Amino acid sequence: MPRRRPKHTILIFIGFAIICWLFISNILYYVSYASSSDDNDNKSMIILGAGKGTTGTHIMFQATCLLGIPSHHWEVGCMNDNDSWISSYSFKSLYSYSVRKHLELKDLVFDAATCVHSQSTKKCGDAIEWKEKVMNLVQDIILDGRFIALHDTPYSTLLPQLYDAAKRYYHNVIIINTERDPKLYVTRRISKPYGAVDLFCKDISSRQINSSTLVGGRFDVVSCIDQAILASQRQQQVDNVATMEIDLVDIFTSIRNLVDETKDGWKEVVTEYKHYQDAVRSISNFSIDLFQRNETYTTKEELALMLKGSIPLIQQQQKLSTSAATIVDWLNWKRIDYDEIP
Repeated sequence: MPRRRPKHTILIFIGFAIICWLFISNILYYVSYASSSDDNDNKSMIILGAGKGTTGTHIMFQATCLLGIPSHHWEVGCMNDNDSWISSYSFKSLYSYSVRKHLELKDLVFDAATCVHSQSTKKCGDAIEWKEKVMNLVQDIILDGRFIALHDTPYSTLLPQLYDAAKRYYHNVIIINTERDPKLYVTRRISKPYGAVDLFCKDISSRQINSSTLVGGRFDVVSCIDQAILASQRQQQVDNVATMEIDLVDIFTSIRNLVDETKDGWKEVVTEYKHYQDAVRSISNFSIDLFQRNETYTTKEELALMLKGSIPLIQQQQKLSTSAATIVDWLNWKRIDYDEIP
């Protein structure tokens, strides 16, 4: 009579098989990740959402997700789950690096802006160190290539740097822009709690934005830091000192503080936003003012069709995706419905 295999042995075998499957699927992930990290092998397209918050970035995000394009937007994102044969563990690991870098960058920018807006007597952090961290994360996110569309803060805050990095690693850099009347934009933006903390350069001599590179202007936070560094170096030579500390609060204010505390603050922000919008429009592949359209309210489905019809590269990308990308709350890795997004 054959001996029966003990039950615990069967459980051990099943457990070992599961571990092997996870190991193999992770190997597949890292092989695909390594191949995607080669200089230009699969970096055919990246979409940079140039629209600032309160211009319709939420619906633009939903539109790219409907087209099956993995996208980031603040604390939510969407990922393509066509490869559902991979275990759920590996499915999450496929995107976890990209999500972690996105959240790090989001927090770095938002925390600095919140501190500056609070007008606290404490310092908000060394500007040179902050810039170095930001630029490293920008490089990581651009090189990673898992997420093809980047919307809203922190990306619109760092658009010149993203644009420069993307041009070096992608065959096609697509800029999609959501616009709004500058006066209405500023009025609406400062009425929102989160809008009050947008970083804005104190230096009124900041050079006007370049319509080819998008560098310059008082919304370009990295250029503002660079100018402050140059000014500090000149002052060091005059004062004959070794180093001079540059803090974020010395360089930036928030648009709400500027409007509340200075006579011409509102006008200054309106003017800068108009310059920003004009420059972005001149190089964007798709630009729309969702608040000035004569038709009825634009739905995410209509906007997705507009993008698909206007940008042939997006049509090609959609052919690779059999369905809409799944929207996920990044903080909890929880799937959410399109209609749940405010």
